Amino acid sequence: MKSILERTILSGIAAALAACGGSEPVAGPLADSGAADVSRVDATSPDGGLDAGPDVGTDAPSDADHAPRACDLQKPFGAAVIVPNVSSAVGEEISAHVLSDELTIYFSSDRVDGDGGWHGYDLYYATRSSRTADFGAIAFVPGVFSSASPELTAIPTEDNLTLYFDSSRTGGAGQFDLWIGTRQSALDPFSNLHSLSIDSSSDDMHPFLRADGNEIFFTSNRGQTPFQIYRALGSSGTFGNAIAVTELNTSSSSEIMPVLAADGLTIFFSSDRIDGSASGFDIWMARRPSLTSPFSAPTKVQELNSSGNETMGSLSVDGCRVYFTSNRGGSWDIYFAERPR
Repeated sequence: MKSILERTILSGIAAALAACGGSEPVAGPLADSGAADVSRVDATSPDGGLDAGPDVGTDAPSDADHAPRACDLQKPFGAAVIVPNVSSAVGEEISAHVLSDELTIYFSSDRVDGDGGWHGYDLYYATRSSRTADFGAIAFVPGVFSSASPELTAIPTEDNLTLYFDSSRTGGAGQFDLWIGTRQSALDPFSNLHSLSIDSSSDDMHPFLRADGNEIFFTSNRGQTPFQIYRALGSSGTFGNAIAVTELNTSSSSEIMPVLAADGLTIFFSSDRIDGSASGFDIWMARRPSLTSPFSAPTKVQELNSSGNETMGSLSVDGCRVYFTSNRGGSWDIYFAERPR
């Protein structure tokens, strides 16, 4: 059976939903979901009609901008390797999101039924004692499990008390929607789950939240067949009108999985745009000279791509390490690559 990404993106979400199936996972344990996400984006390109209030970003550098770098950001990433103890032999793992200290990883997997079945994909997390250690026991993200629909992407807020995710569960505006859940402490399950006001009757997926919660990037096929990257401003889970990030999108290909660097000046995403290669989805990047400028023309991150498909996951705060998903080995697994010093 085709993987979740092949069915949702390469073959189209509508066709996938029509052919949905798969076993129901069993409930998992509750546990602390780890540290906060500080994949910070301070601002984006000009407002362009966004109506969610002021953009709170600034071009002023932070203390982190003056800290010694652990790598040479001008050098390409090194060889990619599978993240140990996260990928399973019986299932597929996608949509990796590693938190700021890189000690906690969120991802989606069909590891319970392991057959690529549509309903088998759920959100998991795991923790480790140090960045060079292997991840330990894997558990469901508490409170989000749904036996009747898939969840593909999990993005927690900096305090780890709010979770943004995508799901095709009932109660939303379309097929796939962006959802939010909250909890009182990191030991509690997420509750008060509801879809966001920016959801459309089309598919809205792959959220990426700015650390201060005032801006969200996501993928949608609203108004057209290809998936495009959108953004909206807001706060506390309430966002204004979403607009397309036009300089990153094309009319004939899909752009998915947006991830921004900590300084907000570089964006990574995945696209199946035609560029002469034989592969499907590849990882691309674009830069802008300031937080109020549009992004430049995207270029492919050659060293991360293969003859298979690659989709973005997350970037470390210092920009030295990237986590992404690929089916280069025959099954969708989570990979890791690091820039040299």
